[in-house]
Amino acid sequence: MRATRTSISSLVIALVVATGSAALPFEASQAVAPSPIGSGKTHRDTFCPNDGMVLQPRSAFPNTKIGQVNYNLQSSKMEKAILCLVNWDRRYVRVKPLVTPKLLGRPGRPAPARGLGGAAYDHATAAAQLRWWGTVAQYPSCTPRKDDPGTILNEGTLCDPHINPVTDSTPQERAEAAGFGKGCARSAMAENVYTAYGDASKVTPLAAFTWWLRSDGHRANIRDPRFETMHVKVVLGSADPASGAATPAATFVQMFGMCQR
Repeated sequence: MRATRTSISSLVIALVVATGSAALPFEASQAVAPSPIGSGKTHRDTFCPNDGMVLQPRSAFPNTKIGQVNYNLQSSKMEKAILCLVNWDRRYVRVKPLVTPKLLGRPGRPAPARGLGGAAYDHATAAAQLRWWGTVAQYPSCTPRKDDPGTILNEGTLCDPHINPVTDSTPQERAEAAGFGKGCARSAMAENVYTAYGDASKVTPLAAFTWWLRSDGHRANIRDPRFETMHVKVVLGSADPASGAATPAATFVQMFGMCQR
């Protein structure tokens, strides 16, 4: 019997915004869910290698081959730190750890689909370039967030960071365009995002992870037992239109996936 692909997108609809700034947003002032990681300091590695790392510009490295390599390795180290933090927390709540599979091409064959990693990178890059993760007044062409009557905020005045204002693409659409879900009988995905600037302690992997852990929607994605894989991309620059030329600045996009064949 031929399998029919079913795409589960309810998690995307339920996502809560996770933008950051030099001062933590309202949601971050709430109590942290039980986890030993939640209160860690961000000025140094606390739980995982490189979890206190700050993304540096190209000018901070020597203009040599090794300098270029070390510059390029920054994002990889920070992404591994986030995977380590996520799995640290998943083990704490007795959920199977996630993996980040590497896409390996073979000579004479088409390049593998970019999948969630490619979708995460594209969204992070676009966010840092367009800078729409602020208010509708700052970026009128963005898609407003849906207001949550359970909070004192008027979320409708804020832009939805998960919907690109130029392409109108959603996390689900970007993931599918990058090849995620192809060949799956059933699939599911979710996206967490974070941006910060101006304070080195707020632009580290641990800062992003701690912010997500303090938000019900993002924490649910991190701990969801259905997910098997996670890809996260970190790019230089803030997605917040209020950031201006402030440094340091970074934007994080984290994507989770499940594929049943």
